[in-house]
Amino acid sequence: MKELKDPITLNEYNSSLFRVSWNDDELIQIHSEKTLKDEYQKTNLFDDNLSWIGYPNNIFNANDYQRSFKTLNDVIYFLNDDDSKFLPIHFVSDNCRIERIK
Repeated sequence: MKELKDPITLNEYNSSLFRVSWNDDELIQIHSEKTLKDEYQKTNLFDDNLSWIGYPNNIFNANDYQRSFKTLNDVIYFLNDDDSKFLPIHFVSDNCRIERIK
């Protein structure tokens, strides 16, 4: 593992940023929409037949948000909405979790 030598200032980036984790945080990555697609476009992560579920349930119910999506592109579109960007929500499909952090 590498040692972090300098702070990472997320505000320096002019795009939305996402925390993506695998297998209960066995692997944690920070991505923009572009880097996420570049890294995983050729895997099944962007398939149309996955089920993405939003958590926690009470936030989705209280705000009358759709909680389930079939594609990661739909999840990214939802997370990019400025109305929901400050809510503590995340989506899970199988062993992958994604949330907007900026």
